[in-house]
Amino acid sequence: MRLFLGVVLALAAVIGAWLFTMETPSGELATAEKEVLAKAVADDKQDVNVQIKEQVQAEAANKTDAQRLTEPSALEQALLRYPNVAVEDIQTIFAEDPELIGIRPDFMLALMERGDIAPNQVVVSAPRMGPLTGSMFVIANARNSFTVEHFDKLLSLGADINGSETWRTVMAMENNSTVLDKWYQHASLGPEVHEELYNKALAFGNLAMHDYLLDDKGGATVDLEIEPMNKAMASGMVRGTVENLDELEAQLAESTEVNSEVARAEVAHFLTMRHGQAIMLQEFTDDEQELEELKESTQKIADKLLQLSQGSN
Repeated sequence: MRLFLGVVLALAAVIGAWLFTMETPSGELATAEKEVLAKAVADDKQDVNVQIKEQVQAEAANKTDAQRLTEPSALEQALLRYPNVAVEDIQTIFAEDPELIGIRPDFMLALMERGDIAPNQVVVSAPRMGPLTGSMFVIANARNSFTVEHFDKLLSLGADINGSETWRTVMAMENNSTVLDKWYQHASLGPEVHEELYNKALAFGNLAMHDYLLDDKGGATVDLEIEPMNKAMASGMVRGTVENLDELEAQLAESTEVNSEVARAEVAHFLTMRHGQAIMLQEFTDDEQELEELKESTQKIADKLLQLSQGSN
């Protein structure tokens, strides 16, 4: 089911100012009395003008406050657009609604609170990961907007966040170091999973996880080995992405007006992962030519990300 309703637009209050001009009497007609009278009249008019202007500004300010109090938030508007959401609709909704890009975790959590989706209900089955629950889906689709508050909310709603391999894979997608630390403690993880998480960080281009393991957990690249296959796959992804940057531009140009904003956001997310991989791969090579190629690839991807952030292909 596809639900498309109009979005409530904020009304802007326009404050108009009174303009007051005065003519100066000619020198021949000016007398001391006329000057005093003219000044008195001008002062009166100016006082009235100031009072009117202040009244208009106050009314406009009050109106703006009232609008701010009554206007639905982006999340409230989204919940109105989608009064009933089935599990199988989630991916389509995210793919088609740009208004949800920055509030995906809030939207999913609100759906859980509303009873549309259960925190531990299977939403989708992902390749090489298996079934993903609603709680996992929240994190995997957060797109850099998942916070400690969201993590705590998931737990309060009954999410079974544990130390299983699937949850560790989802954890490797999270790039908020504060969330990572809280998650690490909550799931009772330890050094025995550091190398696995290190490899998953490379797979997802997750610099936050990489830095967390090396800095916060005192790991070292000599202690944490990257699997050769993982390195080869990451290298291939970076190389393939750089070689096909022009094709990405063409795909963005062909995207419809309805989904162009979502497409740009997804491409930016995709390139951010590749950028992270390119940076990490530089640590794992002693070959000067390969290192230079990786640095060049890193810069090309960074340039494309900058172009996307500035709104141009």
